[in-house]
Formats: sequence, C-alpha cells, structure tokens
Amino acid sequence: MSSVKMMTNAEKAAVEELRKKFADILSPKLYENTLMFYRFLKARNFNLDNAEHMLRKNIQWRKEQDIDNIFTYKLPEVVEKYVPESRFGFDKDGCPARYIPLGRADAKGIQLSAKFNDINKVAVRELESDLQILEHHYNRFGKILGGCTYVYDMRELTFAKATDKAVIEHFAYFVTLYQDNYPEMMKALYIINPPMFFSIPFTIIKACLTGTLLSKITILAKDDWKEELLKRFDADQLPAFLGGTMTDPDGNPMCYTIVNHGELVPESYYIHKSKKSLAQAEGVKKITLSRGSFSEVTVEVKECGSLIEWEYETNSRDIMFGLLFQEMGINGKNIIELVPTQKIDTNDYPQTGMYKCGKVGTYVILFDNSYSWIRSKRIYYRVKVVPPDDQEITIVD
Repeated sequence: MSSVKMMTNAEKAAVEELRKKFADILSPKLYENTLMFYRFLKARNFNLDNAEHMLRKNIQWRKEQDIDNIFTYKLPEVVEKYVPESRFGFDKDGCPARYIPLGRADAKGIQLSAKFNDINKVAVRELESDLQILEHHYNRFGKILGGCTYVYDMRELTFAKATDKAVIEHFAYFVTLYQDNYPEMMKALYIINPPMFFSIPFTIIKACLTGTLLSKITILAKDDWKEELLKRFDADQLPAFLGGTMTDPDGNPMCYTIVNHGELVPESYYIHKSKKSLAQAEGVKKITLSRGSFSEVTVEVKECGSLIEWEYETNSRDIMFGLLFQEMGINGKNIIELVPTQKIDTNDYPQTGMYKCGKVGTYVILFDNSYSWIRSKRIYYRVKVVPPDDQEITIVD
C-alpha cells in the first residue's frame, strides 16, 4: 500500500491555523514551509495546542544549534569519513532510503576522535538533506511522501559494542533528538542481521521510543531479509549486497562509490584519552583470578526495569565475561544465562556495559579465566544498580 497522500481540506485548515501562530517569529522560508506545519500537527494527532508547543521547542532548538547553516558547517574529517550513513536510492513510493552499518561502525573510535556535538551535526545534516527531498516533492507535486526508509545492518556487531554504556546513551540521546525535532520523518526501519544479544541494547533503546515510531521498526532475524527488502524497493534502487541489482560502475556489488560500510577509526584521529585505568578509581574492587579459575559477583535487583551497569578491565589481555540470573525453583537454584559468556579484550580501554532487568532477584556477573592455563588475571571492576526512577541519559563530551 502506498504511503503517498494528498492533504485533506481539514488538514489544510489546521495547517493554516498553526501557521498563523508563528507569523512573527519564523523566517519567510520556514513560514512558507507547509509540510513542516503538517508534520508537527500529525505527530500530535492534529491537536493544535500540542503541535504548537512541540514546534516552538523545535524552533528554539534549531536556533541554538544553528541548523539553518548546517550545510556550511565545517565538520572534522574523522566524522565525514567514519560516521557511516549513506543514502543509496528511493523506495517504490519515491521515499529516500539510507543504509546504516551499525554493526561495522567503530562507535567507540568515533567517540574518542570527535566532539559530541560534531557527531550529532553530521547526522542532523543528513536528516536535513532528506527533509529537503520530502519538501521538494510536496512543493512540486502537492503530495506527501511517507518519510524515509532506513536499513540498519547489525552484521559484525560484537557483544562489547552492543552493551557499551556510552554508545547506548549516545544513541538514546539521538533517538530523543530525532523524535522531538524530526516528527513524521520515518516511514520504515528495517534491522537486518541482528545477533542473539541485540535484544540487550534494543530493550533499553525502545524505552525511549514512542509507540508510533516503534510500530515502524521491523527486525528481520531470518535469512530471507533480502526478499523482504525487495517488497519495499525496486531491484535497481537496492544495492546488490542488499538483494537488489545496483552495483558500482565496475560491477562491484558492495557499491563502495555510494555506500560507506564502516571501518575502524585510526588512533591518529583520537582526541580523547582511551586508556583510563580503573585501578585507582573510586569504588573499584579487585579480583585476582589464578589460571584456570573463575569468579562470580552477585548483584541484587529490587525493582523490575532497573539497569545493571558495569565497568571492568584486566591487567593482561582479555577475560571471559557473562551475565546470569539466579532463580529459586522447587528443586533449588536454577541458573539462567542472560548474556552468553564471551571473551572480551580490555587491552585498549575499560569495558562498560548495561543490562535492563526484567525480573527482581539475584543476578550474577561472571569473570572466567578457566580458558587460560598460563596467565593469572587481575580484574578491576565496579557495578551499580540504577532503579527506574533514577535513570536518565547522561552524555559526557
């Protein structure tokens, strides 16, 4: 079913009512932007007062961030090269589409190499670029496109990336920014190649999403995701590696000429310290694991929806890490594996992560050195439980 629609007479009248309220504060360009007024009205179910409140907050945000000059803002080379989000074509309705290889992206490297505001600005610039396409289509044809289609590829997403506290918080911040300032911009979002532990960050992120936005997300966990994408796209508008027929001029199916596939950020770009030892930090505990041994750290959770946040490092290479839930059954304790034990390298910087608890009870963090028959390990760690009422998005630039 097509998402392209014409504005009804009632919707046109509502747009004009909302426009009148901004006659003295908008630039001529924004004042004439009919689609902008429509988007904010639709996001608030055409409640005029609510749409006005949302739009006023957006206008203030645009001024503070100088969004009107976003296309002339000089961004650092590192975000231009290593923040991967590429517009590759248009779906069957003519809506712009983007590919974001979140699994391959070096989110930690990007955070260590750029200021928080610059990382956001490159994403906002691309949103503004897509918005121009939607507005141009409306101004030319009088038809409203359903928004943009996004393909988020989780291929090569590691456990360390998926649970990294700073990365999750930054993504949650951007999701909130997107909902507040770019309403009705998303037509559909497909998540492809999700690993088993993808549910850990998604459970946290989806708490930030409105029901409307959440309903537009489709997780394609099976191998037939290419067939699903071809229901949305004509083959010549979809890169070959995504199931279409689009290739580079030399026939390369990866479409490197138009798609940024993500890669590691060289350390030469780093502007923030990456190696901050936990050993002397406040509240840190120490465990010494002899070769072939393991240790368990119990965490009591008293409120459903609490977050367990952890931070740890080793003095030597890597350690196996896992998260368990200890449940009392009629036959005694049952151990449920929440996060499968995985070898994590902490050689470059401490590992941080979080898990949203679906139950009250005893959780167990496992540090396992049983695979090592040569080296003992010193583990420095700290763990805290954040109740639902104390949770907030914290961004450190």
